[in-house]
Amino acid sequence: MKLKYYLSQILPYGLVKYIKERRYFDLEGYNTNKEKNTLSPKIDKFIISVQGFGYSGSGAVIDLLREFEGIQVWGAYEEESQDNLGKEKIIPIEIDFLRLSGGLFELERYIGCKNFFINDAAIKRYITLLNWFINQQNPRSIFKSDKFKSLISEFLDSITDQRINTGKEYQYNPFLKCERETKNNHIYFLKELTLSEYRKICAQFLRNLFSLVPAETLVLDQLLMDGDLNYERNKAYIPNHKIIMVYRDPRDVYATGIIKDINWIPKEGKEFVKWYHRMHSDLVQLPTYPDALSIRFEDLIFEYKDSIEKIENFLEIPAEKHVRKKASFDPGISKRNIGIYKNLPSEYKEDLSIIERKLKSYCFDPA
Repeated sequence: MKLKYYLSQILPYGLVKYIKERRYFDLEGYNTNKEKNTLSPKIDKFIISVQGFGYSGSGAVIDLLREFEGIQVWGAYEEESQDNLGKEKIIPIEIDFLRLSGGLFELERYIGCKNFFINDAAIKRYITLLNWFINQQNPRSIFKSDKFKSLISEFLDSITDQRINTGKEYQYNPFLKCERETKNNHIYFLKELTLSEYRKICAQFLRNLFSLVPAETLVLDQLLMDGDLNYERNKAYIPNHKIIMVYRDPRDVYATGIIKDINWIPKEGKEFVKWYHRMHSDLVQLPTYPDALSIRFEDLIFEYKDSIEKIENFLEIPAEKHVRKKASFDPGISKRNIGIYKNLPSEYKEDLSIIERKLKSYCFDPA
């Protein structure tokens, strides 16, 4: 176990969080003083976005796809600890700088806006998100590299018309005091772009980014926006992509929230039902979204062969490419994560009854 990991486990959480937040992506350091990237790939890689929200089991599909030859799960790394089976944990990194607040999808909402206060705030929110995202990465990650940071700076150059260096901390937007932008002393102005022009710039940025990985097929975790399956937008950003949406028995999701004490999963039955409907609205939209497939986590286990065949057909991957069967995803092991709600104390019986009644179509009961 490495010293850095050990220290992160024994130091107070607040101190570790503070240290991480103090690291700052120096945009200006990668702006004009570095050579521009020469990457200009014309061919779009095949991108598979595995989606799911709130302990949906989407990680099982990512583990499964890792077993196929020619497919790379991008952003995955080995955690510096072991699971209870004595194996190294493989943690997929969620690619957050598109879908989260402040990301590319939100930034496009301000394209065409002439309000310079909003311009400045939008860019700074994006830089803040990138800073946070980079600091979450494993030191060996491509997202920590100068290449990635240079691509970011080139992208920002493409969408900003002017930046003014105030030479000191200057709170042009008072609310940004909470963003800890203590080293960003600039005021930003967005270029006057059409939505189409902005999306083309984003597509090239992502094309360059994906080209940093040699594999022709990339799997990314939670790449696209939750609850907002906008096919036209997603296709403009990533022309060659498909989505696999994973969902799980809501009773087990509820139980996971109780067992792990997840503060963003409601503990009261009626509130959980409302939350589950909201968080899984993508499943309702899915039939109208081309190039999308929904998979039930439980089916991956109890209908293992049929589920794999369905995924192979959807992705148009030959079955012989599945060369490392059960090396990452073993249904025999994952089976223990099904029906965990049955072990909850009796005090949760009424809430589980409400969930089962209101979300019956999502519940799984093996024959």
